[in-house]
Amino acid sequence: SPEEQFQEAKNRCFRILADYLHLLMAWRKDYAPHSPEEAFHPRFVEALQKQAQVEYLLDILLFGETEEKAALIADYGKDVIQLEQRMAELAAADAARIKKHHERHAATPEH
Repeated sequence: SPEEQFQEAKNRCFRILADYLHLLMAWRKDYAPHSPEEAFHPRFVEALQKQAQVEYLLDILLFGETEEKAALIADYGKDVIQLEQRMAELAAADAARIKKHHERHAATPEH
């Protein structure tokens, strides 16, 4: 039914945005510069730029009127799906980098 489709879309949107918010919060901490001279990491910059907007969108999904939620899903639905794909790609790239790091260190004999 249309009501069920709306609920599914809203729940998916919320889940993806909540995952992204947790990622941004981690990036804000993990990629923060350690000195005033250090260049900003792109993930740190993204966290600073996007966190408030993502929190606002989540607030609408949690507390907004049905019309506001529907408008958000219509306006941001495609972006949220692209965001989900990007997060999956980032996670895969990070996992591959960690695996390569562990393999390199496992191959090095201990002294």
